[in-house]
Amino acid sequence: MKNEEKKQVKIVILGGGISGLSALRELQKTLDSKCIELTLIECEDSVGGKIQSIPHKMADGQTILYHDIGPHTFRTKGSGLTTLKTIVELGLADDLVSPVKGAFRRMIYHRGALRELTSCAVLWLVSWRLLMRKVFSYLLLGSYSAHIVQPVGSPSVHRFLMDNFGSKFARIVGKSMVRGIFAGDSHNVSVSDAFPAVLSMLNSAPSKMIEIFKTLAAVFCKSVGNLFKRRFTGSSPEQNSEILQSINCRVAVLAGRSSIYTLRNGMAVLPQTIYQQTKIDPRVNYVLSTKICGLYKCSSRKEKSSGQSQFLIKLDRAGESHEISADFVISAIPADKLLRILLGSRVRSQGDTNKFTHTSPVFGTAIKRCLSSISFRSVTVVNFHAEKKDLSLPEAFGYLTNEQQDPILGVIFDSSAFPKRYPEYLSVCTVMIRSQARSDTQFSEDRDWYIPYALKAIARVDKNSYTEPTLAYPSNSASYLQPDNVYEWVESIPQYTAGYVQRVAELRTLLQSENPSFVVCGSSYDGISVNDALLSGIIQGAHPIIEALER
Repeated sequence: MKNEEKKQVKIVILGGGISGLSALRELQKTLDSKCIELTLIECEDSVGGKIQSIPHKMADGQTILYHDIGPHTFRTKGSGLTTLKTIVELGLADDLVSPVKGAFRRMIYHRGALRELTSCAVLWLVSWRLLMRKVFSYLLLGSYSAHIVQPVGSPSVHRFLMDNFGSKFARIVGKSMVRGIFAGDSHNVSVSDAFPAVLSMLNSAPSKMIEIFKTLAAVFCKSVGNLFKRRFTGSSPEQNSEILQSINCRVAVLAGRSSIYTLRNGMAVLPQTIYQQTKIDPRVNYVLSTKICGLYKCSSRKEKSSGQSQFLIKLDRAGESHEISADFVISAIPADKLLRILLGSRVRSQGDTNKFTHTSPVFGTAIKRCLSSISFRSVTVVNFHAEKKDLSLPEAFGYLTNEQQDPILGVIFDSSAFPKRYPEYLSVCTVMIRSQARSDTQFSEDRDWYIPYALKAIARVDKNSYTEPTLAYPSNSASYLQPDNVYEWVESIPQYTAGYVQRVAELRTLLQSENPSFVVCGSSYDGISVNDALLSGIIQGAHPIIEALER
């Protein structure tokens, strides 16, 4: 027992995004032993991952607003209760900003005009011939679900919606939804992997068929984020009720007050506060601005039996090579980055100087094959602000587009949805543009390539103030709106193609069999929203290690 108490258990977390931070915080809260050492490694000079907020300052240095270049909001339903609970525990409840009523309006740019996507409008897009055929089939045979075109294998979102609701519904609603959420193609994204709630909803309550279509329309218009399947045990309805019973009264009140929130000074306040409150613990060590170059495991039984740590992580910081050992590793970095690290981890020879006499790659080809099967899309974000007299934004959350050839994915009307976050006299918006992966040098050279498209997106909103520009961007012309930020998220959004969920399950099964001390979490595996990523860090990152230490 004394030997066990003396042994320092080293837990290393790869990645400082919200998943890695939530995993570290959960471990810190749950494990009260002084013999625990928690180390988080991040290649950037700050934490937060894709949750980043950039201050916009005046000439005198005063910050007048914060632009989000990553997620803008989070929902309070489902796994959002965990996010809300975390925010309250961190003391950030007073920084929550709820949307105005107009923020629940959704718009779509279709055939050269902005159109509000109401529930009635969505129902109008449904093929009435299909609808009536299903109604009569139900009335005659008494079974609704039997007449839904059930997926064979993993059909695309487009195919499933077209078969069940008609081509117009699939072309307008399906395409805009997949482009807005995944920056992807509805012909490639799998309905059973990306939106399993649609299938379960269609197969339930057969006696209320008309209500199902109304509900589906409302969900598409107002609650798209709730369609994501929670891919871990912490997201079931039973679990949500348990969370509601255990959290304090303030969380329950906040959850009932609004279904969506943002933070007053940007969503980045959440990861930054976790960082500030956890780094004061002497057991916690943050290693920033450090690149992970290699990941190895101890291959010597003698060293394992002597209490030696079983992982070796090779690091590079400002050109200097470092090594750190670990008993447990949580990978909260994207799947493609983890794959590159594993592929670059060549077998070390016995003559190499490191903390182990013998090291070998952590995993075999099967795990690498699973990681390589996860594909990603890149997105460029352009932030704007202008005085309201120069730019008028509709009272809505924003708009999406459904034309696959259109590089503009959508626009968020930030100041319309959350006016309390911004000065009253300003209009603030964010444009999302589909982009191809490029190197930093290429992006720096081609930065202005995105700006005409961003201006084109603005011109669709306020044609009185801004005419649609040509692709020759007149950067010296004061008559054009100037962007505050242009930022490209390279290979950042995982694509839920056919078999995605099965591949992630297979990956975790292989990890458990080969080395259960290594776990993965984050948006590459468990959903792309803030809620999903945060809960993934807790459930898939921290909990398996806590359970292993408590055995």
